[in-house]
Amino acid sequence: MTLVIRTWIIAALATLAGAANAAPASVGYQSARFPWEAQNDVIVPNGIIGPGLPKPPELHIVKNAGHFDFLAPCTPPLAARVPEICGSAAGFDRAAFHEAFNLDVSAFFAAALEAR
Repeated sequence: MTLVIRTWIIAALATLAGAANAAPASVGYQSARFPWEAQNDVIVPNGIIGPGLPKPPELHIVKNAGHFDFLAPCTPPLAARVPEICGSAAGFDRAAFHEAFNLDVSAFFAAALEAR
């Protein structure tokens, strides 16, 4: 469960860092935009968060990903308890995605924090 919680925290921080970097004064959730979006997200449709930012961050659409694919890969016990957040579309490798995604998020934070 710790990995899942940490992933949500990282996603929230990346959202806020992106918004703060784009609009440093008084940024709320309504103006935040996570610079990665899942192509097949049925919970938060693409482009719905923060369309009015003066300088939106570079957007990355993750092909074949769903909303919950941004969570770390589930352990077998967690997958048995909550399969609705642990499953991915056929052909989407959540573990491989997270290897690259974690590096991208680190680079994103480094750039956002350096700009401040």
